[in-house]
Amino acid sequence: MTAPLYIPVTPTIMAGSLNFMKDSASTAEALFIKFNCLPSLHSQLQQLIIDVTNSGQTLRDTALIAKMSLETNLKALAYLEIELKNAEHTDKDILAERDNLPANAKSKLRDFKDQLSAQMSNIESPLSPSLTQEHLKEFKKDQIEAEAALILLNEQKIKFQEQRQILTDAIDVLSQGSPEAISKNVTLTQQSLTQLGMASPHIAVILLAINQMKETIVTIGEGTRYKDMVKQRDILVSKITVQSTSIASKQKQIVAIMGKIEFIDTLHTIVNLLKTYSCEYQHVIENFESFTAQSDADFKSNAQQLITLLTPISNPW
Repeated sequence: MTAPLYIPVTPTIMAGSLNFMKDSASTAEALFIKFNCLPSLHSQLQQLIIDVTNSGQTLRDTALIAKMSLETNLKALAYLEIELKNAEHTDKDILAERDNLPANAKSKLRDFKDQLSAQMSNIESPLSPSLTQEHLKEFKKDQIEAEAALILLNEQKIKFQEQRQILTDAIDVLSQGSPEAISKNVTLTQQSLTQLGMASPHIAVILLAINQMKETIVTIGEGTRYKDMVKQRDILVSKITVQSTSIASKQKQIVAIMGKIEFIDTLHTIVNLLKTYSCEYQHVIENFESFTAQSDADFKSNAQQLITLLTPISNPW
Protein backbone atom coordinates (compact mmCIF):
# COMPACT_ATOMS: atom_id res chain seq x y z
CA MET A 1 0.00 0.00 0.00
CA THR A 2 1.26 3.50 -0.82
CA ALA A 3 2.70 5.36 2.15
CA PRO A 4 1.08 8.69 3.08
CA LEU A 5 2.57 11.78 1.60
CA TYR A 6 3.26 13.95 4.62
CA ILE A 7 3.54 17.68 4.03
CA PRO A 8 7.02 19.01 4.87
CA VAL A 9 7.07 21.34 7.87
CA THR A 10 9.89 23.83 8.40
CA PRO A 11 10.26 24.91 12.05
CA THR A 12 12.71 27.66 11.09
CA ILE A 13 9.98 29.31 9.02
CA MET A 14 7.69 29.23 12.03
CA ALA A 15 10.42 30.51 14.34
CA GLY A 16 11.29 33.32 11.92
CA SER A 17 7.65 34.33 11.51
CA LEU A 18 7.10 34.27 15.26
CA ASN A 19 10.18 36.38 15.97
CA PHE A 20 9.22 38.92 13.31
CA MET A 21 5.71 39.04 14.76
CA LYS A 22 7.14 39.80 18.20
CA ASP A 23 9.41 42.49 16.76
CA SER A 24 6.50 44.05 14.89
CA ALA A 25 4.36 43.84 18.02
CA SER A 26 7.06 45.78 19.89
CA THR A 27 6.94 48.44 17.17
CA ALA A 28 3.15 48.56 17.44
CA GLU A 29 3.43 48.86 21.23
CA ALA A 30 5.78 51.83 20.93
CA LEU A 31 3.47 53.52 18.42
CA PHE A 32 0.46 52.88 20.66
CA ILE A 33 2.20 54.43 23.66
CA LYS A 34 3.35 57.46 21.65
CA PHE A 35 0.17 58.13 19.68
CA ASN A 36 -2.53 56.25 21.63
CA CYS A 37 -3.46 54.31 18.50
CA LEU A 38 -6.77 52.45 18.56
CA PRO A 39 -6.80 50.89 22.08
CA SER A 40 -9.22 48.13 21.06
CA LEU A 41 -7.01 46.89 18.22
CA HIS A 42 -3.97 47.20 20.46
CA SER A 43 -5.59 44.94 23.07
CA GLN A 44 -6.47 42.38 20.40
CA LEU A 45 -2.90 42.47 19.14
CA GLN A 46 -1.50 41.86 22.62
CA GLN A 47 -3.73 38.83 23.07
CA LEU A 48 -2.85 37.55 19.63
CA ILE A 49 0.88 37.62 20.36
CA ILE A 50 0.28 35.79 23.64
CA ASP A 51 -1.78 33.13 21.84
CA VAL A 52 0.76 32.70 19.04
CA THR A 53 3.61 32.35 21.52
CA ASN A 54 1.63 29.78 23.49
CA SER A 55 0.76 27.94 20.29
CA GLY A 56 4.44 27.47 19.51
CA GLN A 57 5.09 25.88 22.89
CA THR A 58 1.97 23.74 22.53
CA LEU A 59 3.14 22.54 19.12
CA ARG A 60 6.60 21.62 20.39
CA ASP A 61 5.19 19.82 23.43
CA THR A 62 2.58 17.97 21.37
CA ALA A 63 5.10 16.98 18.72
CA LEU A 64 7.44 15.62 21.41
CA ILE A 65 4.72 13.65 23.19
CA ALA A 66 3.37 12.30 19.90
CA LYS A 67 6.86 11.33 18.75
CA MET A 68 7.63 9.55 22.03
CA SER A 69 4.24 7.83 21.97
CA LEU A 70 4.81 6.52 18.44
CA GLU A 71 8.30 5.33 19.35
CA THR A 72 6.85 3.49 22.34
CA ASN A 73 4.16 1.96 20.12
CA LEU A 74 6.73 0.72 17.62
CA LYS A 75 8.78 -0.86 20.39
CA ALA A 76 5.67 -2.45 21.85
CA LEU A 77 4.62 -3.74 18.45
CA ALA A 78 8.05 -5.24 17.83
CA TYR A 79 7.96 -6.92 21.25
CA LEU A 80 4.49 -8.36 20.67
CA GLU A 81 5.48 -9.72 17.27
CA ILE A 82 8.49 -11.45 18.82
CA GLU A 83 6.28 -12.89 21.53
CA LEU A 84 3.85 -14.24 18.95
CA LYS A 85 6.67 -15.64 16.85
CA ASN A 86 8.28 -17.45 19.76
CA ALA A 87 5.07 -18.71 21.33
CA GLU A 88 4.31 -22.41 20.88
CA HIS A 89 0.65 -21.65 20.62
CA THR A 90 -1.13 -18.52 19.43
CA ASP A 91 -1.85 -16.31 22.39
CA LYS A 92 -5.16 -14.64 21.67
CA ASP A 93 -4.55 -11.87 24.21
CA ILE A 94 -1.18 -10.97 22.70
CA LEU A 95 -2.67 -11.22 19.20
CA ALA A 96 -5.53 -8.91 20.16
CA GLU A 97 -3.12 -6.46 21.79
CA ARG A 98 -0.97 -6.42 18.66
CA ASP A 99 -3.96 -5.97 16.37
CA ASN A 100 -5.41 -3.18 18.52
CA LEU A 101 -2.17 -1.27 18.94
CA PRO A 102 -2.34 0.73 15.65
CA ALA A 103 -5.93 1.77 16.36
CA ASN A 104 -5.03 2.84 19.90
CA ALA A 105 -2.03 4.80 18.61
CA LYS A 106 -4.20 6.55 16.04
CA SER A 107 -6.74 7.40 18.74
CA LYS A 108 -4.02 9.24 20.66
CA LEU A 109 -2.92 11.03 17.50
CA ARG A 110 -6.50 12.18 16.98
CA ASP A 111 -6.47 13.65 20.47
CA PHE A 112 -3.20 15.42 19.69
CA LYS A 113 -4.68 16.71 16.45
CA ASP A 114 -7.71 18.05 18.33
CA GLN A 115 -5.42 19.86 20.77
CA LEU A 116 -3.54 21.51 17.95
CA SER A 117 -6.77 22.38 16.15
CA ALA A 118 -8.05 24.08 19.30
CA GLN A 119 -4.79 26.02 19.56
CA MET A 120 -5.03 26.89 15.88
CA SER A 121 -8.44 28.46 16.44
CA ASN A 122 -6.89 30.73 19.08
CA ILE A 123 -4.32 32.16 16.68
CA GLU A 124 -6.72 32.99 13.91
CA SER A 125 -6.26 36.71 13.52
CA PRO A 126 -8.90 38.70 15.42
CA LEU A 127 -7.83 41.75 13.45
CA SER A 128 -10.59 42.33 10.94
CA PRO A 129 -9.03 43.29 7.57
CA SER A 130 -12.09 45.34 6.66
CA LEU A 131 -11.83 47.26 9.94
CA THR A 132 -8.10 47.94 9.69
CA GLN A 133 -8.43 48.94 6.04
CA GLU A 134 -11.23 51.32 6.98
CA HIS A 135 -9.05 52.89 9.65
CA LEU A 136 -6.16 53.11 7.18
CA LYS A 137 -8.38 54.81 4.61
CA GLU A 138 -9.58 57.30 7.22
CA PHE A 139 -6.06 58.09 8.45
CA LYS A 140 -4.74 58.61 4.92
CA LYS A 141 -7.66 60.96 4.22
CA ASP A 142 -6.81 62.87 7.41
CA GLN A 143 -3.16 63.00 6.34
CA ILE A 144 -4.03 64.49 2.94
CA GLU A 145 -6.29 67.11 4.55
CA ALA A 146 -3.74 67.98 7.24
CA GLU A 147 -0.90 68.28 4.73
CA ALA A 148 -3.05 70.53 2.53
CA ALA A 149 -3.84 72.68 5.57
CA LEU A 150 -0.14 72.82 6.44
CA ILE A 151 0.71 74.04 2.95
CA LEU A 152 -1.90 76.79 3.29
CA LEU A 153 -0.59 77.80 6.72
CA ASN A 154 2.95 78.00 5.39
CA GLU A 155 1.82 80.06 2.41
CA GLN A 156 -0.02 82.47 4.74
CA LYS A 157 3.02 82.73 6.99
CA ILE A 158 5.25 83.53 4.02
CA LYS A 159 2.75 86.17 2.90
CA PHE A 160 2.73 87.75 6.38
CA GLN A 161 6.53 87.66 6.46
CA GLU A 162 6.72 89.38 3.08
CA GLN A 163 4.26 92.05 4.23
CA ARG A 164 6.21 92.53 7.46
CA GLN A 165 9.43 92.93 5.51
CA ILE A 166 7.93 95.62 3.26
CA LEU A 167 6.80 97.55 6.36
CA THR A 168 10.14 96.96 8.10
CA ASP A 169 11.99 98.35 5.09
CA ALA A 170 9.74 101.42 5.05
CA ILE A 171 10.12 101.96 8.80
CA ASP A 172 13.90 101.69 8.51
CA VAL A 173 13.97 104.20 5.65
CA LEU A 174 11.88 106.67 7.61
CA SER A 175 13.90 106.15 10.79
CA GLN A 176 17.17 106.76 9.02
CA GLY A 177 16.14 109.28 6.36
CA SER A 178 13.40 111.42 7.80
CA PRO A 179 13.26 111.67 11.60
CA GLU A 180 11.30 114.91 11.07
CA ALA A 181 8.42 112.97 9.54
CA ILE A 182 8.36 110.79 12.61
CA SER A 183 8.63 113.54 15.20
CA LYS A 184 5.95 115.72 13.53
CA ASN A 185 3.66 112.73 12.92
CA VAL A 186 3.42 113.68 9.23
CA THR A 187 0.85 112.02 6.99
CA LEU A 188 2.95 110.04 4.57
CA THR A 189 2.29 110.89 0.92
CA GLN A 190 4.54 111.27 -2.06
CA GLN A 191 4.16 115.03 -1.80
CA SER A 192 4.97 115.25 1.91
CA LEU A 193 7.93 112.94 1.55
CA THR A 194 9.28 114.94 -1.37
CA GLN A 195 8.92 118.14 0.61
CA LEU A 196 10.93 116.54 3.40
CA GLY A 197 13.70 115.98 0.89
CA MET A 198 13.62 112.19 0.72
CA ALA A 199 15.19 110.50 -2.29
CA SER A 200 12.94 108.90 -4.87
CA PRO A 201 14.08 105.29 -4.19
CA HIS A 202 13.27 105.73 -0.49
CA ILE A 203 9.90 107.31 -1.29
CA ALA A 204 9.11 104.28 -3.48
CA VAL A 205 9.81 101.93 -0.56
CA ILE A 206 7.49 103.91 1.72
CA LEU A 207 4.72 104.19 -0.87
CA LEU A 208 4.91 100.42 -1.45
CA ALA A 209 4.28 99.89 2.25
CA ILE A 210 1.41 102.39 2.24
CA ASN A 211 -0.25 100.73 -0.76
CA GLN A 212 0.11 97.33 0.93
CA MET A 213 -1.58 98.68 4.05
CA LYS A 214 -4.44 100.07 1.97
CA GLU A 215 -4.95 96.64 0.42
CA THR A 216 -4.89 94.79 3.73
CA ILE A 217 -6.51 97.33 6.08
CA VAL A 218 -9.87 98.63 4.93
CA THR A 219 -9.96 101.52 7.43
CA ILE A 220 -6.47 102.86 6.72
CA GLY A 221 -7.79 105.58 4.39
CA GLU A 222 -5.33 108.18 3.15
CA GLY A 223 -3.86 109.18 6.50
CA THR A 224 -0.96 106.79 6.95
CA ARG A 225 1.66 107.88 9.46
CA TYR A 226 4.86 106.34 10.80
CA LYS A 227 3.10 105.07 13.92
CA ASP A 228 0.50 103.33 11.70
CA MET A 229 3.26 101.42 9.95
CA VAL A 230 4.84 100.39 13.26
CA LYS A 231 1.46 99.27 14.58
CA GLN A 232 0.71 97.24 11.45
CA ARG A 233 4.22 95.73 11.51
CA ASP A 234 3.66 94.66 15.10
CA ILE A 235 0.28 93.15 14.15
CA LEU A 236 1.99 91.16 11.42
CA VAL A 237 4.65 89.96 13.87
CA SER A 238 1.84 88.68 16.12
CA LYS A 239 0.16 87.01 13.16
CA ILE A 240 3.41 85.31 12.19
CA THR A 241 3.82 84.05 15.77
CA VAL A 242 0.28 82.67 15.77
CA GLN A 243 0.86 81.16 12.36
CA SER A 244 4.06 79.50 13.54
CA THR A 245 2.18 78.00 16.48
CA SER A 246 -0.53 76.72 14.14
CA ILE A 247 2.09 75.24 11.81
CA ALA A 248 3.83 73.45 14.69
CA SER A 249 0.46 72.10 15.87
CA LYS A 250 -0.43 70.92 12.37
CA GLN A 251 2.98 69.29 11.95
CA LYS A 252 2.46 67.48 15.25
CA GLN A 253 -0.97 66.35 14.04
CA ILE A 254 0.54 64.99 10.82
CA VAL A 255 3.22 63.11 12.75
CA ALA A 256 0.48 61.54 14.89
CA ILE A 257 -1.54 60.57 11.83
CA MET A 258 1.52 59.05 10.18
CA GLY A 259 2.20 57.16 13.42
CA LYS A 260 -1.31 55.73 13.31
CA ILE A 261 -0.84 54.75 9.67
CA GLU A 262 2.41 53.01 10.62
CA PHE A 263 0.52 51.26 13.45
CA ILE A 264 -2.04 49.88 10.98
CA ASP A 265 0.70 48.91 8.53
CA THR A 266 2.45 47.08 11.36
CA LEU A 267 -0.75 45.20 12.16
CA HIS A 268 -1.00 44.15 8.52
CA THR A 269 2.61 42.96 8.63
CA ILE A 270 1.79 40.83 11.66
CA VAL A 271 -1.29 39.40 9.95
CA ASN A 272 0.80 38.42 6.92
CA LEU A 273 3.44 36.81 9.15
CA LEU A 274 0.67 34.99 11.00
CA LYS A 275 -0.55 33.52 7.73
CA THR A 276 2.91 32.06 7.07
CA TYR A 277 3.14 30.74 10.61
CA SER A 278 -0.39 29.30 10.58
CA CYS A 279 0.21 27.58 7.24
CA GLU A 280 3.09 25.58 8.72
CA TYR A 281 1.05 24.90 11.85
CA GLN A 282 -1.85 23.63 9.76
CA HIS A 283 0.49 21.25 7.94
CA VAL A 284 1.21 19.45 11.22
CA ILE A 285 -2.50 19.04 11.86
CA GLU A 286 -3.02 17.73 8.33
CA ASN A 287 -0.14 15.28 8.79
CA PHE A 288 -1.76 13.92 11.94
CA GLU A 289 -5.01 13.54 10.01
CA SER A 290 -3.18 11.79 7.20
CA PHE A 291 -1.57 9.36 9.64
CA THR A 292 -4.85 8.44 11.29
CA ALA A 293 -6.48 7.86 7.89
CA GLN A 294 -3.96 5.23 6.76
CA SER A 295 -4.40 1.47 6.83
CA ASP A 296 -3.21 -0.36 9.93
CA ALA A 297 -1.13 -2.57 7.66
CA ASP A 298 1.15 0.42 6.98
CA PHE A 299 1.39 1.42 10.65
CA LYS A 300 5.12 0.79 11.06
CA SER A 301 6.16 2.69 7.97
CA ASN A 302 3.74 5.55 8.58
CA ALA A 303 4.72 5.85 12.23
CA GLN A 304 8.43 6.02 11.39
CA GLN A 305 7.81 8.68 8.73
CA LEU A 306 5.80 10.76 11.15
CA ILE A 307 8.46 10.37 13.86
CA THR A 308 11.06 11.67 11.40
CA LEU A 309 8.84 14.63 10.59
CA LEU A 310 8.04 15.42 14.24
CA THR A 311 11.63 15.26 15.49
CA PRO A 312 12.75 18.74 14.36
CA ILE A 313 9.39 20.20 15.40
CA SER A 314 9.75 18.78 18.91
CA ASN A 315 13.18 20.36 19.37
CA PRO A 316 13.61 24.02 20.43
CA TRP A 317 13.18 26.43 17.50
